[in-house]
Parts: sequence; C-alpha cells; structure tokens
Amino acid sequence: MLIKFTNWLFTALLMSTLIFILTIAGGYFLLKPSLPEINLVDEDVLQIPLKIFTSDGVLIGEFGDQKRRTIEYEEIPQNLKNAFLAAEDDQFFEHNGIRIPSLLRAFYQLVKSGQIVSGGGTISMQVVRGYLLSREQKIIRKIKEIYLAFELESSASKEEIFSLYLNTIFLGNRSYGVEAAANKYFSKSINELTLAESALIASSAQLPSRINPIRSPDRSIIRRNWILQRMYKLGYIGRAQYLIAKDEPITISQLEVNFLIDGRFIAEVTRQEMIERYGLSAYKDGLSVFTTLDSKLQQAALNSIYKNLYIAKFVTSSEEMIGSFWFLIIIIYFINLNIESKDEFFFSDRHSAKSDNYT
Repeated sequence: MLIKFTNWLFTALLMSTLIFILTIAGGYFLLKPSLPEINLVDEDVLQIPLKIFTSDGVLIGEFGDQKRRTIEYEEIPQNLKNAFLAAEDDQFFEHNGIRIPSLLRAFYQLVKSGQIVSGGGTISMQVVRGYLLSREQKIIRKIKEIYLAFELESSASKEEIFSLYLNTIFLGNRSYGVEAAANKYFSKSINELTLAESALIASSAQLPSRINPIRSPDRSIIRRNWILQRMYKLGYIGRAQYLIAKDEPITISQLEVNFLIDGRFIAEVTRQEMIERYGLSAYKDGLSVFTTLDSKLQQAALNSIYKNLYIAKFVTSSEEMIGSFWFLIIIIYFINLNIESKDEFFFSDRHSAKSDNYT
C-alpha cells in the first residue's frame, strides 16, 4: 500500500512538473511574437535637457529629462552598488532573473486583495519593465516580464545588466541614472558620494516621483536609514559606518534647483520657440540656447524692481500702521467715553437712591 501511494505521489509530481514546464514553454511561444527584441534594451539613448542661457553664459532655464554618460560597472563605487542591491534585490547575483519566493508572495497578495499589490520584481525584471513594456498593472504584463527577464539574463552578463539598470533608472526630478542623480542632488560625480548619499540616491528607486530628497526629505531619510540598516544586516558595511551614516543630515545642492538669475519669462518664450522649430526632440538633444539677455543688466533691473516694491510696500504698510494707530486711538477714546458715561449713570443712580431714602 505504501509503495503504491509513493508511486502515485511520484507520478503526480512528475506529471505536475511536466504540465508546468509545458505551460511555461507554450506560453512563451504564444507570447513570443508580441515580445520586443531583447537587443533593444541597450539602445536607450542618453538624453541631455534643453538649456537656456543669457548672452554671457548664465543658466536661466532647463527643460527635459536628464541622462548622463554611460557608467561602466567597474566605475560604480561599491557603496552605491550595495545600496541598490540592499534596497531592490540583494540576491541579484544569485538568481536567474526571477525570485520564486517573491513571485509567490506577489501572487498571494493578488489572490487576497484582487489586484496587484507588489510585483515581486528583480532588478532584471525592472530593466525590461521600465524600458520595454508598459507600466499597467496586469498579469499578462508580469508574465511577459518573466520571459523577457530570462532572455535578458541569457544574453547579457550580470554586470552588464546591473550597469544598464543604474544608468537608466529614473530617480526623480528629471534625473535618469545614478550619475545624473548625483549631479542633481549633490552636484557631485558618483565617485564623490558618501555612504549616506549613496543610500539616499537608492532610496528614490522605489517611488521616485514621491520619495526623493527634494520633494520629500523626511520620507527619503526614513527610506535611506532602512537601506543603511539592510546594508549592515547583509554585511555590506560595519556597525560604526551604519551609525555614522544614519545620522548624517541631508545637504541638497541648490545649483540646479534655483537659477542664479531670474529669467523665467524669456526662458519660457525661448522654450516655446525651440519646440516650434525642432519639436519634442529639443528636450533631449542637448541644445544650448543663448539669448540676448545680459545677466548684469537683468540683475540690476530685478534689484530696482525689488527695491521699489519694498519701498511701496513700506509706504503702504506705514500708511496702514498710521491709519490703524488713529483707529485705535478713536476706539480707546469711545471706550473711555462709554466707561465714564456708565460711571456717571451709576453714581447718579446711587445719589437718587440715597435722596429717596432721606425723603
């Protein structure tokens, strides 16, 4: 009886495995015509935004997405690599493109909630998701991701995939890739980043539009410290490094956030003209436009406007203060007058009452 049950169980497992393999293979050949070619992944063109300058070279406007030069795997600092591995996929160099436990967890959440809660995606899946597929949360898209992740893993080395990932990932505020993010947030190259800054850049990988150092510094610090803790637990950094880095304040560069000269009106007019002439490609072709605006004259004009506005505001405020002062004097006068009237009435009533008693 036990032998029969064992044979039956072995046969059932063998058949289930065979059916699973056939289903995967059949699904792949069924979806293969609709899958993009995997060699398109590394053809993503780095973009440089449209920049608008004054006639003497001062930046007054920047439009479009930022992508910097391609960084080779060997050029990426170890702390930056480890920060992204700890944040997104610490088993990246061990799996073959997918992580079964993560997919099972995502499937369980899907069954429980009726919608895709988490993708269970590896770095390989994120690469093909971000640059080959749409962002819609559908099961068919997830299946395509898995197939493409397998293809990507078979056609490129782990180092090439990881380098591609860090060169093209969106990290908020029009910054694509770690080099662009380092320049945007800290005005540094990736080789100049501290451990805390590396973890802070990695903190934007999950929800870049909502969690980034400029838009939500408090949430970025929470996410950064979680990444640092993960790095410590995974053995990437020591305890002293972790304790020092998690207490490091965020110091964001303001060089690209605020322009040295306020020339937003002429910058916008120039932007419209460039789009009219060259179309949307003007946002990514690295065009630099020099206007006739002189930065010194513009600053002098702005200073004059601010000065006169301040004087006008001071005069207005002074008039309001003077008006308020006299209004207050009048109010106090009537209050005192009212009090005196009440006192006079009170004392006159008391006097009348005494007179009546004597009578």
